Amino acid sequence: MKQRLAVFLNIPIWKGSLDAVVDRIFEIEAKNNSCHVVTINAEMLLCAAKFEPVAQAIFGAQMWVADSMTARWFYARAGQRAGRIPGVDLAEKLVTRAAQKKMPIIILGGATAQVRTRATEFVLRRGATVAFAESGPIISYGESLPIGALDEIAKKISAGGSALVLVGFGHGKQERAIEYLMQQVALPCIFVGVGGSLDMWAGEFPRAPKPLRFLGLEWLWRLILQPSRIHRIIQAVFVFPFSVLFNL
Repeated sequence: MKQRLAVFLNIPIWKGSLDAVVDRIFEIEAKNNSCHVVTINAEMLLCAAKFEPVAQAIFGAQMWVADSMTARWFYARAGQRAGRIPGVDLAEKLVTRAAQKKMPIIILGGATAQVRTRATEFVLRRGATVAFAESGPIISYGESLPIGALDEIAKKISAGGSALVLVGFGHGKQERAIEYLMQQVALPCIFVGVGGSLDMWAGEFPRAPKPLRFLGLEWLWRLILQPSRIHRIIQAVFVFPFSVLFNL
Protein backbone atom coordinates (compact mmCIF):
# COMPACT_ATOMS: atom_id res chain seq x y z
CA MET A 1 0.00 0.00 0.00
CA LYS A 2 2.85 2.36 0.82
CA GLN A 3 4.40 2.26 -2.63
CA ARG A 4 1.06 2.13 -4.41
CA LEU A 5 -0.23 5.29 -2.73
CA ALA A 6 3.08 7.11 -3.09
CA VAL A 7 3.01 6.93 -6.89
CA PHE A 8 -0.11 9.09 -6.99
CA LEU A 9 1.84 11.96 -5.45
CA ASN A 10 3.45 12.32 -8.88
CA ILE A 11 0.16 13.50 -10.37
CA PRO A 12 0.25 17.26 -11.06
CA ILE A 13 -2.91 18.06 -9.13
CA TRP A 14 -4.60 21.34 -10.09
CA LYS A 15 -3.65 24.18 -7.77
CA GLY A 16 -5.87 26.98 -9.08
CA SER A 17 -9.51 27.97 -8.81
CA LEU A 18 -12.66 26.38 -10.20
CA ASP A 19 -13.04 29.04 -12.89
CA ALA A 20 -9.38 28.71 -13.87
CA VAL A 21 -9.54 24.93 -14.30
CA VAL A 22 -12.69 25.22 -16.44
CA ASP A 23 -10.88 27.76 -18.63
CA ARG A 24 -7.92 25.40 -18.95
CA ILE A 25 -10.09 22.39 -19.84
CA PHE A 26 -11.81 24.26 -22.65
CA GLU A 27 -8.48 25.61 -23.87
CA ILE A 28 -7.31 22.02 -24.31
CA GLU A 29 -10.45 21.17 -26.28
CA ALA A 30 -10.13 24.33 -28.39
CA LYS A 31 -6.73 23.05 -29.60
CA ASN A 32 -8.47 19.95 -31.01
CA ASN A 33 -7.40 17.74 -28.12
CA SER A 34 -9.62 15.60 -25.96
CA CYS A 35 -9.36 16.06 -22.20
CA HIS A 36 -10.01 13.49 -19.50
CA VAL A 37 -10.70 15.17 -16.16
CA VAL A 38 -10.30 13.11 -12.98
CA THR A 39 -11.82 14.30 -9.71
CA ILE A 40 -9.62 12.58 -7.15
CA ASN A 41 -10.85 11.52 -3.72
CA ALA A 42 -9.71 9.06 -1.06
CA GLU A 43 -11.89 6.18 -2.26
CA MET A 44 -10.52 6.51 -5.76
CA LEU A 45 -6.92 6.50 -4.57
CA LEU A 46 -7.47 3.38 -2.46
CA CYS A 47 -9.15 1.71 -5.42
CA ALA A 48 -6.34 2.69 -7.79
CA ALA A 49 -3.74 1.41 -5.31
CA LYS A 50 -5.42 -2.00 -5.48
CA PHE A 51 -6.37 -2.24 -9.15
CA GLU A 52 -3.75 -1.49 -11.80
CA PRO A 53 -6.27 -0.82 -14.64
CA VAL A 54 -7.79 1.99 -12.55
CA ALA A 55 -4.36 3.46 -11.79
CA GLN A 56 -3.46 3.33 -15.48
CA ALA A 57 -6.64 5.16 -16.44
CA ILE A 58 -6.00 7.89 -13.86
CA PHE A 59 -2.42 8.45 -14.98
CA GLY A 60 -3.57 8.62 -18.60
CA ALA A 61 -5.77 11.66 -17.94
CA GLN A 62 -4.96 15.27 -18.83
CA MET A 63 -6.38 17.08 -15.79
CA TRP A 64 -6.68 16.16 -12.11
CA VAL A 65 -8.47 18.04 -9.32
CA ALA A 66 -8.80 17.30 -5.60
CA ASP A 67 -12.45 16.46 -5.06
CA SER A 68 -12.27 15.94 -1.29
CA MET A 69 -10.57 17.39 1.78
CA THR A 70 -8.69 14.12 2.31
CA ALA A 71 -7.32 14.24 -1.24
CA ARG A 72 -6.26 17.85 -0.74
CA TRP A 73 -4.54 16.88 2.52
CA PHE A 74 -2.83 13.93 0.80
CA TYR A 75 -1.19 16.21 -1.78
CA ALA A 76 -0.42 18.91 0.77
CA ARG A 77 1.75 16.40 2.65
CA ALA A 78 3.91 16.20 -0.47
CA GLY A 79 4.09 19.99 -0.82
CA GLN A 80 1.39 20.27 -3.49
CA ARG A 81 -1.01 22.96 -2.31
CA ALA A 82 -4.04 21.77 -4.23
CA GLY A 83 -7.24 23.75 -4.12
CA ARG A 84 -10.29 21.68 -3.31
CA ILE A 85 -12.78 21.54 -6.19
CA PRO A 86 -15.80 19.29 -5.50
CA GLY A 87 -16.65 17.19 -8.52
CA VAL A 88 -20.31 18.25 -8.52
CA ASP A 89 -19.30 21.93 -8.65
CA LEU A 90 -16.88 21.27 -11.49
CA ALA A 91 -19.45 19.29 -13.45
CA GLU A 92 -22.07 22.02 -13.13
CA LYS A 93 -19.58 24.71 -14.15
CA LEU A 94 -18.56 22.67 -17.20
CA VAL A 95 -22.20 22.23 -18.19
CA THR A 96 -22.78 25.98 -17.94
CA ARG A 97 -19.70 26.72 -20.05
CA ALA A 98 -20.66 24.07 -22.60
CA ALA A 99 -24.09 25.71 -22.90
CA GLN A 100 -22.43 29.05 -23.62
CA LYS A 101 -20.30 27.43 -26.31
CA LYS A 102 -23.22 25.50 -27.81
CA MET A 103 -21.42 22.25 -27.07
CA PRO A 104 -23.80 19.29 -26.60
CA ILE A 105 -23.79 17.17 -23.46
CA ILE A 106 -23.73 13.38 -23.30
CA ILE A 107 -24.79 11.64 -20.08
CA LEU A 108 -23.62 8.11 -19.35
CA GLY A 109 -24.62 6.38 -16.13
CA GLY A 110 -27.29 6.87 -13.53
CA ALA A 111 -28.80 3.99 -11.61
CA THR A 112 -32.26 4.32 -13.20
CA ALA A 113 -33.98 5.89 -16.18
CA GLN A 114 -35.60 8.34 -13.78
CA VAL A 115 -32.19 9.54 -12.58
CA ARG A 116 -31.05 10.08 -16.17
CA THR A 117 -34.26 11.90 -17.05
CA ARG A 118 -33.99 14.26 -14.08
CA ALA A 119 -30.28 14.80 -14.63
CA THR A 120 -31.05 15.63 -18.25
CA GLU A 121 -33.67 18.14 -17.12
CA PHE A 122 -31.09 19.71 -14.78
CA VAL A 123 -28.70 20.15 -17.71
CA LEU A 124 -31.44 21.54 -19.99
CA ARG A 125 -32.41 24.14 -17.39
CA ARG A 126 -28.88 25.53 -17.69
CA GLY A 127 -29.38 26.20 -21.37
CA ALA A 128 -27.42 23.21 -22.64
CA THR A 129 -28.49 20.57 -25.13
CA VAL A 130 -28.28 16.84 -24.47
CA ALA A 131 -27.26 14.69 -27.42
CA PHE A 132 -28.19 11.47 -25.64
CA ALA A 133 -28.32 9.88 -22.20
CA GLU A 134 -28.00 6.18 -21.45
CA SER A 135 -27.06 3.83 -18.65
CA GLY A 136 -23.96 2.38 -20.25
CA PRO A 137 -22.51 -1.08 -19.56
CA ILE A 138 -21.51 -2.70 -16.29
CA ILE A 139 -17.79 -2.17 -15.67
CA SER A 140 -15.53 -3.69 -13.03
CA TYR A 141 -12.35 -2.38 -11.45
CA GLY A 142 -10.03 -5.05 -12.72
CA GLU A 143 -11.73 -7.35 -15.22
CA SER A 144 -11.88 -6.96 -18.99
CA LEU A 145 -13.91 -4.05 -20.32
CA PRO A 146 -17.19 -4.67 -22.20
CA ILE A 147 -15.62 -3.61 -25.49
CA GLY A 148 -18.69 -4.18 -27.66
CA ALA A 149 -20.93 -1.93 -25.57
CA LEU A 150 -18.29 0.78 -25.28
CA ASP A 151 -17.67 0.66 -29.02
CA GLU A 152 -21.36 1.35 -29.62
CA ILE A 153 -21.19 4.36 -27.32
CA ALA A 154 -18.04 5.57 -29.08
CA LYS A 155 -19.86 5.38 -32.44
CA LYS A 156 -22.72 7.48 -31.07
CA ILE A 157 -20.32 10.09 -29.71
CA SER A 158 -18.40 10.17 -32.99
CA ALA A 159 -21.61 10.68 -34.96
CA GLY A 160 -21.96 14.17 -33.49
CA GLY A 161 -19.58 17.04 -32.96
CA SER A 162 -17.32 17.73 -30.02
CA ALA A 163 -19.16 17.13 -26.76
CA LEU A 164 -18.93 17.28 -23.00
CA VAL A 165 -19.27 13.65 -21.90
CA LEU A 166 -20.36 13.16 -18.28
CA VAL A 167 -19.69 9.61 -17.10
CA GLY A 168 -21.28 8.48 -13.84
CA PHE A 169 -20.27 4.83 -13.53
CA GLY A 170 -18.69 5.25 -10.10
CA HIS A 171 -15.09 5.98 -9.16
CA GLY A 172 -12.50 3.88 -10.94
CA LYS A 173 -15.01 2.30 -13.30
CA GLN A 174 -15.81 5.58 -15.03
CA GLU A 175 -12.11 6.37 -15.44
CA ARG A 176 -11.53 3.02 -17.14
CA ALA A 177 -14.46 3.60 -19.50
CA ILE A 178 -13.26 7.10 -20.36
CA GLU A 179 -9.74 5.87 -21.10
CA TYR A 180 -11.14 3.43 -23.66
CA LEU A 181 -13.66 5.84 -25.19
CA MET A 182 -10.98 8.45 -25.74
CA GLN A 183 -8.99 5.93 -27.76
CA GLN A 184 -12.00 5.25 -29.99
CA VAL A 185 -13.37 8.78 -30.49
CA ALA A 186 -11.33 10.95 -32.86
CA LEU A 187 -13.28 14.12 -32.09
CA PRO A 188 -11.93 16.51 -29.43
CA CYS A 189 -14.25 15.92 -26.48
CA ILE A 190 -14.17 16.66 -22.76
CA PHE A 191 -14.68 13.53 -20.64
CA VAL A 192 -15.40 13.88 -16.93
CA GLY A 193 -16.09 11.22 -14.33
CA VAL A 194 -18.96 12.69 -12.33
CA GLY A 195 -19.59 9.94 -9.76
CA GLY A 196 -22.70 10.74 -7.74
CA SER A 197 -23.35 14.14 -9.35
CA LEU A 198 -26.12 12.68 -11.51
CA ASP A 199 -27.93 11.48 -8.39
CA MET A 200 -27.63 14.93 -6.81
CA TRP A 201 -28.93 16.62 -9.94
CA ALA A 202 -31.81 14.17 -10.05
CA GLY A 203 -32.73 15.02 -6.46
CA GLU A 204 -32.03 11.51 -5.16
CA PHE A 205 -30.27 13.08 -2.19
CA PRO A 206 -29.51 16.73 -1.36
CA ARG A 207 -26.01 18.16 -1.01
CA ALA A 208 -24.68 18.76 2.46
CA PRO A 209 -25.39 22.20 3.95
CA LYS A 210 -22.66 24.75 3.25
CA PRO A 211 -21.27 24.76 6.83
CA LEU A 212 -20.66 21.01 6.62
CA ARG A 213 -19.07 21.40 3.19
CA PHE A 214 -16.79 24.12 4.51
CA LEU A 215 -15.67 21.86 7.36
CA GLY A 216 -15.17 18.90 5.06
CA LEU A 217 -17.95 16.92 6.75
CA GLU A 218 -19.96 15.91 3.69
CA TRP A 219 -19.22 12.32 4.68
CA LEU A 220 -21.27 12.77 7.87
CA TRP A 221 -24.20 14.10 5.86
CA ARG A 222 -24.00 11.14 3.47
CA LEU A 223 -23.85 8.74 6.41
CA ILE A 224 -27.02 10.25 7.87
CA LEU A 225 -28.84 10.05 4.55
CA GLN A 226 -27.35 6.74 3.38
CA PRO A 227 -26.28 4.56 6.34
CA SER A 228 -25.60 1.73 3.89
CA ARG A 229 -22.50 3.65 2.75
CA ILE A 230 -20.82 3.22 6.12
CA HIS A 231 -18.14 0.84 4.79
CA ARG A 232 -17.18 3.24 1.98
CA ILE A 233 -17.15 6.17 4.39
CA ILE A 234 -14.91 4.32 6.85
CA GLN A 235 -12.49 3.59 4.00
CA ALA A 236 -12.35 7.23 2.92
CA VAL A 237 -12.40 8.97 6.30
CA PHE A 238 -10.41 6.59 8.49
CA VAL A 239 -8.57 3.89 6.52
CA PHE A 240 -7.11 6.25 3.92
CA PRO A 241 -5.69 8.87 6.34
CA PHE A 242 -4.19 6.18 8.59
CA SER A 243 -2.65 4.46 5.57
CA VAL A 244 -1.05 7.76 4.55
CA LEU A 245 0.10 8.71 8.06
CA PHE A 246 1.76 5.39 8.82
CA ASN A 247 3.09 4.52 5.38
CA LEU A 248 4.16 7.78 3.73
